[in-house]
Amino acid sequence: MKASLIPQLICLKCGQKLYLDNCEMRGNDIWSGTLRCYGHDHHYYIEDGVPNFVPQNTDERQLQVGESYSQKWKLSPDYGFTEVTESFQRNWYLQKFGWKTLGNLAKFLRQKSHILDAGCGLGRDLKLYAANTKGQVFGVDISDSTKIAHQKLCSINNIHVIKADMMLLPFPKNFFDFIVSDQALHHTPDTHAAFDNLLGYLARHGQIAIYVYKKKNHTREYADGMIRSYTTEMSYADCMIFAHACATFGHEISKLNFNLQRDIYWNVFKCFWNEEYESKINAMINLDWYHPKYAWRHTEDEVSGWFEQAKLKVLNVDVCPSGISMRGYKR
Repeated sequence: MKASLIPQLICLKCGQKLYLDNCEMRGNDIWSGTLRCYGHDHHYYIEDGVPNFVPQNTDERQLQVGESYSQKWKLSPDYGFTEVTESFQRNWYLQKFGWKTLGNLAKFLRQKSHILDAGCGLGRDLKLYAANTKGQVFGVDISDSTKIAHQKLCSINNIHVIKADMMLLPFPKNFFDFIVSDQALHHTPDTHAAFDNLLGYLARHGQIAIYVYKKKNHTREYADGMIRSYTTEMSYADCMIFAHACATFGHEISKLNFNLQRDIYWNVFKCFWNEEYESKINAMINLDWYHPKYAWRHTEDEVSGWFEQAKLKVLNVDVCPSGISMRGYKR
């Protein structure tokens, strides 16, 4: 954790500014210590360079989501940082949110001073943003992926990583001029409520970009509900075995007929397989869907309705079989 982060944080309970107490430094990094608020005994611990703002009374199902992703990223700490996965994710991101080219994204980011990635995972997008702006980039996640992200990115001066629930963030209102939540909002107790909560931290004339799962056809929805009623109750290890089996099935079917595999994947049940990815990564992507207790799906009309209710001007919409991407402007 960088000392420059402290003045930008506030106490979750009283909104007061924080100060650092009993810290251990590693070079220029605050490795451990306690953040306390002025005038009260509210405190938050720093561990392995990451301040933890997740409340103790957080919903148990939400904590299960966080633990599921903690386990996932420990097994695949380089996802989004290898040549294949970084290129795939970057291109996917640029297309889904309407930037199209890295140059367009860079031009947009150059004008931003405070950027939030809500549900940052290992921080692959934090690295992308930081390389294209002089502004400050903040990554928030409820899982221990934040510790891995911090290890990877702590040498980059304008990146800050915080462990927190996106429903309760340690920042002042209207603080960010760009907020993005890519593939994370649907893993909260209420996707719409989480979206509205993030809007409270968005400054006037700022932009917000989100990606959420798309509701599938009746057969896929029925199968998803039935399968997930079992898999979300499994241990992470057992669910990973199941996710590997789904990936293996997808692989074998694709050998017979690639289009058949895609039809089953989109319309019957999730059996993701990508030839460019190693087996573990394919299984991990299936596990994303089967293990977290929260994994909501939505329609384009629903998501458009959220933007309309919030009086946001929609700048870009992308709908594909897997999800809905939307980017809007706060008037």
